[in-house]
Amino acid sequence: MTVATSPTTAARPEAIGSTRRGVIPAIVVGEVVCVVLGSLFFGPFAAAAAALALAFFLLAYRSPTWAWMLVWFVIPFDMEQVVGGGMAVTIPTEPMILLALAAWAARGLVGGSWKVPPTRIHLPLVLLGAWTLASTLWSVSPVSTLKAWVMMSGYVLFGYLFVVSSEGSSAGRERWLRLVAIMGAAWGAFGIAKVVFFGGGGQNLVSIASTYSFGAFRPFFSEHGTFAAYIAMLLPPALIATLEYGGARRLFFGVSAALMIAAIVLAFARAAWLSMLLVLPPTVILWALWRREARRLVWPAVLVGAILLLVLTLGIGRQITKHATTASSAQNISNLERLNRWRTAIMMTQSRPVTGVGFGCFVVGYAAYRSKALPTDQTYVRMGVHSEPLKLLSENGIPGFLLAVWLVVTVTAVAFRVFRHAPDPRDRAVALAVWAGLATYVANGFFNAYLAETKVTVPFWAAIGVIGALERRLPGDVPRPAPPRARPAP
Repeated sequence: MTVATSPTTAARPEAIGSTRRGVIPAIVVGEVVCVVLGSLFFGPFAAAAAALALAFFLLAYRSPTWAWMLVWFVIPFDMEQVVGGGMAVTIPTEPMILLALAAWAARGLVGGSWKVPPTRIHLPLVLLGAWTLASTLWSVSPVSTLKAWVMMSGYVLFGYLFVVSSEGSSAGRERWLRLVAIMGAAWGAFGIAKVVFFGGGGQNLVSIASTYSFGAFRPFFSEHGTFAAYIAMLLPPALIATLEYGGARRLFFGVSAALMIAAIVLAFARAAWLSMLLVLPPTVILWALWRREARRLVWPAVLVGAILLLVLTLGIGRQITKHATTASSAQNISNLERLNRWRTAIMMTQSRPVTGVGFGCFVVGYAAYRSKALPTDQTYVRMGVHSEPLKLLSENGIPGFLLAVWLVVTVTAVAFRVFRHAPDPRDRAVALAVWAGLATYVANGFFNAYLAETKVTVPFWAAIGVIGALERRLPGDVPRPAPPRARPAP
């Protein structure tokens, strides 16, 4: 995000110094007022929340990148709360995103500059957003569709637009890689600890099944699929960085990747396992062919060997095999209920092929289209469709689905254009890694739909933003706006 500097202010440095000296006292006074008035009229918790909100708003205004990173750190800790009127709000992430967007808008207005750099990703994304908003007109629940659209727009603005509008420098790229590795390693370690130390430990882990792992990562992750999908998107950048770098940085990224792989294995999420098997081997091979560094493939082999050793040490190899084979089991309740939800989505699409039932309204319209062909104890439970493609078809119709496919194809084309033509080899490696992270979710998305989850949605859109930002670094590849003409001297 580019913020212009006022010529008048630039010509008077003493004005800048006096302004900065007055900022800290003003902030202190504002915080005191929030605490005092909030305590008098709304209670101490409301006062503390108001004071923190003001502090975060000022941080987002003064240092947008630090505010963005802070939200990234907070996202896995957030929890859904029902507020007045029955509206569900993810606390504290969604209020923080709203405050950050407001601060960035104010920063752009005050600075007199609000520019969104060009990238080929904009057009399909804007058209998809417009069609999704238009679905409010024919939705089975216009209010639900509008709420879902506003929520998703906030995620897109925060995750995609901020990243694609940032500088896209080499320093920013390295900072992003470190952030991804730290977050993935920290939550990978959390997942391993939850299963190993709180799941019985030792040979008792043989008894772990999907019924246990479903809620093993609470209270921060409601179920194992969300946890595994989140970690899987962060894994490819850490893995590729392990191959790219040497010395201490290779050790740092390698340990991070190992923790993430182990956590995904212990999550017992079959879709995440499949996404790793489909995406990681070809990504690593493609990197080796490009770099002509077949010897470095020893590092992924070492990681895989370490994970296999962990599996053998814990004695869960048989359990993993058994759980993997349930993917085709007709007696598995999870499979049967997926088929029910998929059948319902197909019936919705057949009934309303052009419009769908409205964005975010599968759950609302589920009762009218519910399939009872394979009844289970979950048939009458309100839940999602468990498939991103079928969710798009049932909610946005065939046009919305085709626009989403166009977006995915465009992001893939841009990523590989950067991978083939970027002058900086590290940009090429990051483009490949980020695309692979998105590909894990695309593979996961055929069996689950997590883009309504903050923990998955923000990394998803941020990854697309990284690819757009890397496209900006291609020389002459993307048309750039002409520089502003100099004003004639008075």
